Amino acid sequence: MIGRIFKSLVICVVLGCAAYFAYTKYWESQEQTLEQTAMNRSGRVEKADIIQKVSVAGHVYSARMTEVRAPFEGYVQKVFVHIGDKVQKGDPLISIVETLNLVGQDVYPVRAPFAGTVTQVIATAGQNVSKERDSNTSGVLLRVDDLTKMFVNADVPELDYVHIQIGYQALVKAPAILNRPYHATVVERALAPNTQNGYSRDKVEYSIKLEVTDHDKQLRPGMSVISDIVVAERKDVLSLLLDFVERDNEDCYVTKMNGEKVKIKVGIQDDMRVEILEGLKEGDLIKQIDFLNTSSSPGN
Repeated sequence: MIGRIFKSLVICVVLGCAAYFAYTKYWESQEQTLEQTAMNRSGRVEKADIIQKVSVAGHVYSARMTEVRAPFEGYVQKVFVHIGDKVQKGDPLISIVETLNLVGQDVYPVRAPFAGTVTQVIATAGQNVSKERDSNTSGVLLRVDDLTKMFVNADVPELDYVHIQIGYQALVKAPAILNRPYHATVVERALAPNTQNGYSRDKVEYSIKLEVTDHDKQLRPGMSVISDIVVAERKDVLSLLLDFVERDNEDCYVTKMNGEKVKIKVGIQDDMRVEILEGLKEGDLIKQIDFLNTSSSPGN
């Protein structure tokens, strides 16, 4: 009888210890989870490189281009070139005659105005051509481009235009070419805005020109591109993720992990981080903005 009671007490003690151990471990794990959650919602002030860019859409064009059209109404007698041919200045491109039936008429072929590459041939021998354009055709018979240099033309909103200067570097990406970006340099920026029509009076844009410095045969005239222009760069500076910076009009704030709200001074920013000029030190932990309970916006 005594042995049975003793065994029951031992079982109760063991079960109690096991329950206490499980209870302790549970709350330890809960505390660790809460601590980890708090850490995940915190941002650390740390040093990083920040590159501020302006992204603009544009199109590629060649150094020089000529489109050959009919000088008068008549017929294509002969096309001397094919797409991809290299031509020199003065080489014959196409000849136009008034009629295909007149024997012995003088023929003066249209010649290349500069050395380049034939990029389009639309005309065919015997085709009737007209000097006047109509709704069905642009009147272009063939085209020659000087592909030794390639440029990008882009229209930039005034708020971004003021940050762009001649000589700034850019990375050019064409949606049609997925395997590589191209490097470019800003070589021209308009001093007056683009002409506006009556429907876009509030949209002020300026044209800029970039020269592609490492173009290849994949990059063709007319391709649409996105140019990321570097307008500011800081190396190894104090920074913080944008999601941790609150902006109230012209002032910026952060909230430390102890709940203290601190006014800070910021510098340039990229897509993820903002430069910290004043108010914080390296290693400070900052609370993430609660976007559901605040009307402030991240640093932008």
